[in-house]
Amino acid sequence: MSTLLAVMFVQLHVVTTLLDGFAPIGVLDVVIPFRSAYRPVWLGLGAVAFDLVAAVTITSLIRQRVGYRGWRATHWLAYVSWPLALLHSYGTGTDPKAHWMLVLTGLCLVVVLAAVVTRVSTGWPTHLPMRLSALGAAALFPLGLVAWLLPGLLGSGWAARAGTPAAQLASARATTTASGRASASASHAASGSHAVVVSARFQGRVRQHQLGPGAAVVDISLTVDDPSLRYVHIRIEVPAIPGGGWR
Repeated sequence: MSTLLAVMFVQLHVVTTLLDGFAPIGVLDVVIPFRSAYRPVWLGLGAVAFDLVAAVTITSLIRQRVGYRGWRATHWLAYVSWPLALLHSYGTGTDPKAHWMLVLTGLCLVVVLAAVVTRVSTGWPTHLPMRLSALGAAALFPLGLVAWLLPGLLGSGWAARAGTPAAQLASARATTTASGRASASASHAASGSHAVVVSARFQGRVRQHQLGPGAAVVDISLTVDDPSLRYVHIRIEVPAIPGGGWR
């Protein structure tokens, strides 16, 4: 049951990513690693993890044809797909610095390490070199993950270093500037006090909705890279331009 749920959630993740349109990701990028224009290395790791899960699923459906040895050998790939998927989620995700994401990752690491130790200890000490190698890899992965997160992804400028297209970075900077001005103006108008300036990186989306004849609403939803202000939502009513757009 847990395996079926995992496969369903992977499929849901792929479908929603393709429909989202936030990043320029095509259908081939899902199955062919390292070809995407958007963060190719980290998206490629996700494609490899997806291919491994697909191989495990397919061999389960045709187990009688591939034989027990082939099926069993393929199922060992499940232990490889999880760390690749974890690196993919951090490398391409938008919430790597969120507290809930870090806590969830820690809990998942504990569960996976417990599963590996349980599996390796079954039948001990036969095939001892293989078992010791599995334990060593399981112990080194969390250490390597922390060593990568602290100076890399949790540092500054990760979006550019991860391989985000220049056009998308420029669009994000333009959105940040516009939303920062709108936030300061809205704060000043609502409270009549001086605006508070927050120096932080923003990442989010801008959506426009038609409010009525001659009027539109602009919704700006942002994730803020600042411990004191994690999320910002700005709603602005603006005059609509005939034929589409706003000013």
